[in-house]
Amino acid sequence: MSRNPVTASYERPNKGSSLAPDGRPWPKEENTLCTLIACSTGADFSFKPALSWAQLRTAHVRLCHNEHCLDGSLKRLAPTPWAQQGVPVPLGGKPDPRHPAYCSVDVAQTSVNPQITIHYSTRYDSQLAPGDKYHLEFWIAGRSLLSRSVRVERYRRSEPNGKGCGACYSASFRF
Repeated sequence: MSRNPVTASYERPNKGSSLAPDGRPWPKEENTLCTLIACSTGADFSFKPALSWAQLRTAHVRLCHNEHCLDGSLKRLAPTPWAQQGVPVPLGGKPDPRHPAYCSVDVAQTSVNPQITIHYSTRYDSQLAPGDKYHLEFWIAGRSLLSRSVRVERYRRSEPNGKGCGACYSASFRF
């Protein structure tokens, strides 16, 4: 991976809010020399269901951020377990251009049960705010295995590309 710096400018996409998702003021906007280390803004959800790999391949996921929901199935998992796989979960229904987001699922086979991590990410930091609500559902053959609602009090802020090079905001939950 190249670590060549590039000139980037951090611009808040929605200037209507005076506070960033972590509750602090938005960073000052200016041109800065920055590296391109990826960071993701959104939330992660991890859990270990008591399922075989074959059962896992029939699972469905639905994740809602406030009123916007994404859903899909894990049928694209390989027929036999690997050490770890990432599976994109497509948008359910028509994508909402006012709320572009994506969801992916990582599955790691452990000695007992698979470890599932669902990554939800938004395109813009301004789509997140303290008080956001998430609802996660995970089911197989119509039988719910997990249905949880959580509220984010404050997103964690990180600046992996250096100070002034844009921030990422995230929250993590384990069930």
